Amino acid sequence: ARLQRGAPQAEAERRCFRVLGDYLRILQDWKEHCAPQSPEDAIDPRYAEACHMLERIENMLDILTCGTPKERAEVVTDLQKDNRLALMEARNRKIREDAHGTK
Repeated sequence: ARLQRGAPQAEAERRCFRVLGDYLRILQDWKEHCAPQSPEDAIDPRYAEACHMLERIENMLDILTCGTPKERAEVVTDLQKDNRLALMEARNRKIREDAHGTK
């Protein structure tokens, strides 16, 4: 019975890790490719988002990788509030589709 209780948690952690990992790769790409080329350039909103979110997403991934079960559960709970994880997953998919011209 104990394994069955843990299985949904492990599955939730894997899904969170996958979605956060996808988002991290998007942010890293934006930080590199959307950076202003000169001080006069306008700041691309994608670059601003990358600067703002990269460290936070890396920290969440670190917790999912190395954190205690309680810390990992807190990350999962936080991401499941207000349907955040599903919204992030859908946004990641749309960003990839827009970037690659696929549906």
